Amino acid sequence: MDRVPQLNFRVDLTTSCGVADWAGAFGDVPVAAAGLHRLLHRAAVAGIGGPFCRLRGHQNKANAMRTGVNVRVP
Repeated sequence: MDRVPQLNFRVDLTTSCGVADWAGAFGDVPVAAAGLHRLLHRAAVAGIGGPFCRLRGHQNKANAMRTGVNVRVP
């Protein structure tokens, strides 16, 4: 029996949806399970928590505005 050649490529997939939430995203548990099985067959998964990088500047500005609004004038 011939061996299937291994493809040498890399796919980076990012999502704000956790693996457990994919069934809701696809609306069908078997479809989500099959898709995840194919994606994660030989994958390395890195879960990153915390605030989104692109929102850091926005959050800093919002905090500064809140601080300015909440300052009491004697």
